[in-house]
Amino acid sequence: MRKLFFLSMFFALTATVNAQLLWTVSGNGLEKPSYLFGTYHLVPEEFIDSVKGLNDAILAVDQVMVEIEEAVLSSPEMTYQLATACVTPADSTLDVLLSADEYRLVDSIMTGYMGMPGTIKLFNNVKPAVIAAQLEIMEAMKYFPDYNAEKQIDGAVENRARKAGKPAYSLESADTQIAAMLGDPLEEQAKNLVEICQNDSLFYEYNRELIQAFYSQDLDALWQILNDDDMGNDNDDIERLIYSRNRAWVEKIKDELPLRSTLVCVGAGHLPGEQGLIALLRGLGYTVKPYKQQ
Repeated sequence: MRKLFFLSMFFALTATVNAQLLWTVSGNGLEKPSYLFGTYHLVPEEFIDSVKGLNDAILAVDQVMVEIEEAVLSSPEMTYQLATACVTPADSTLDVLLSADEYRLVDSIMTGYMGMPGTIKLFNNVKPAVIAAQLEIMEAMKYFPDYNAEKQIDGAVENRARKAGKPAYSLESADTQIAAMLGDPLEEQAKNLVEICQNDSLFYEYNRELIQAFYSQDLDALWQILNDDDMGNDNDDIERLIYSRNRAWVEKIKDELPLRSTLVCVGAGHLPGEQGLIALLRGLGYTVKPYKQQ
């Protein structure tokens, strides 16, 4: 659960020894190195060119593995699945899940972001987690005035790889992606949405710190923010949203690395931690180090 309490900007502004988003995977019998790259899903595609070595890595590998391919995300099947999954049961609409005061609070925050009073009525049969995600996008637009959902960094890495003749493959299915986003019980989703709205100004600071940590390429800071007791995610969230998916992904990654050099492009939060991809691959005998240009 996101608890949102102000965290010192020290974490976001101070780089560490391992201030790195691009990592090299070698050893354990590999003939060619592979790479890990951590993204921030809302960052514009232009950020690719500021990461030293990333374009070279895209050209050097045989393939790219992403959380889920652009073609799957934009397919009619995915659109239908997501639209269906976003709708609440008739007995669990937003005005049922929230008290009258909570409903007015969420309405006021949504109106502030979207500029149209009564916007909440249009979302009354939408799951609270979807509304929270929409608020996050609205928040991102403060940092990225040129925000374009079709020109984000994850898809751009995949597209550059494909233009270079490198295939891209999904690490997980649409069902898994939807479950990760909407998997909490509706009552918990509603509680989190109210908490976000109650702490809107602190939510702004939280996102600013995450973004600054990302732009500093500071995985340690980013991981601390995600795990902060007052502001980040609790252990159950980390397990469901990050660690369980990491373990599933590494089963696919480990089968590919001996066969084809691979650039694994996933959210930066999946790289650090005791069960992050860096640690899991090291546990399999690979050498995983911050990328250094030759």
